[in-house]
Amino acid sequence: MAGRTCNKESAVRSMVRSGQDDPALHEHLARCEACRQDAEVAAWMIAFAELPADPAKLPDPGMLWWKAQLLQRWDAQRRATEPIETGQQVQVGIGVAGCAGLLYWLWPHVQAWGARVTSTDVTTWVSFAPGAVMTVIAIGGLLAAATALVAIRGIFAD
Repeated sequence: MAGRTCNKESAVRSMVRSGQDDPALHEHLARCEACRQDAEVAAWMIAFAELPADPAKLPDPGMLWWKAQLLQRWDAQRRATEPIETGQQVQVGIGVAGCAGLLYWLWPHVQAWGARVTSTDVTTWVSFAPGAVMTVIAIGGLLAAATALVAIRGIFAD
């Protein structure tokens, strides 16, 4: 329709808006492409304007305010506890490093003790209290595993 206009376009738009029937304009619409397109667009716009407006339902302002306040409190709590969590991670790291250093420092004594112990000494000791030895070994293993889990959780918590 670019560049093509007709002097009866305004009359066609008026006829479509008012809903009146003009036989002379209907006859003109059959012959004039520009007026026919103009009439179709005008009819579509009128139908579009009559559609009911369904505005999106907005959330309750009180609920939005409550959520904003809650998020602010959570953020303040996170910022307040951040140094404590960092301190806990440092403490775990120092503990693990201390255990490794102690093991390194005592390793020659452990080797010397292992060389002195004969199989009969171990057999006598184990036969003396087999349940106590297994309990000590089990508790030691559980404590080592718990320490490792706490350290890993602290490292990967962030």
